[in-house]
Formats: sequence, C-alpha cells, structure tokens
Amino acid sequence: MVLTDPCIQPRSLPPDDIPYKAPAPAPAAKSSLKRKKRAATAEQPASGQLKKKKKTKKTKKGNVTPV
Repeated sequence: MVLTDPCIQPRSLPPDDIPYKAPAPAPAAKSSLKRKKRAATAEQPASGQLKKKKKTKKTKKGNVTPV
C-alpha cells in the first residue's frame, strides 16, 4: 500500500492545530447610517418639485441671468 503518491491521496485538509475562526458578524452601524440617510432624504421634496437652476446666458454685454 503506497499512499505517498500525491495523485492517490485524498484532498488535503487543514491541520488540526489551527483553531476554527468564525466569520466576523457584519457591523450594524452601516444599516443605521442607511436609515438616517433615508430619513434625511425623505424630508426633502420629491425630485419633481425641486426648482431647476436657470442657466446664465452669455451676451455681448456680459453674463445675464434670466429672471
């Protein structure tokens, strides 16, 4: 019985002396930050109600902002 050949050996497993490390739990701060952002944006008017900025037009006399 020859088990030293790497082709015959089963898939290698990590050694037993390494302690199992559980994945770190996701930080809860991110979800609360998202909630705060949503609450802040909810207080603002909808995008359809926002006033659009009027562009300044260049003329021979200088820049004129429409009223």
